[in-house]
Amino acid sequence: MTLIRNSFRTLFGLILMISSIDSVAHDASTYKQAQENLRYFTEALENPNSYDYFRILAKVRQGKKNEPIWLDRVRKVSGQYVGKLTVTPKDSHHIRNYQEIAVNARDILDWNYQDKITHTIYGHFNACKEFKSLPVDEATDQMAFWNIACTPSEKNNPH
Repeated sequence: MTLIRNSFRTLFGLILMISSIDSVAHDASTYKQAQENLRYFTEALENPNSYDYFRILAKVRQGKKNEPIWLDRVRKVSGQYVGKLTVTPKDSHHIRNYQEIAVNARDILDWNYQDKITHTIYGHFNACKEFKSLPVDEATDQMAFWNIACTPSEKNNPH
């Protein structure tokens, strides 16, 4: 049962990732939320015994163009966020899969991580925006079902 549940979570995470790339990149409110709450992500990074699966959606620059790209296995190095590219970029041909990319905090459009004990997923503000657009009862049920919270203070309390 645990394997099936984790498989559904992985599938849901993949669906959220794919569906959110363009919408997050163009939505100033989700970017603002991600930036305002980045401290939670940074604090979790400093506590790898309690949290895992650190990911960021970052603007990667190529010339004058920016492309939003999910980076996995994120860590903080010398004030920058460094993660591995595990998706194929649409427009950024100067980078390759599994390449490590460093970005500044201002280039982070969204982020998420998971609590190792409760398996709660924090962040993913595009998904949170979708949940918060639902009626309160339904939003609460959906967030509890997927075990997702925008910030630690919002666990199962979407509004």
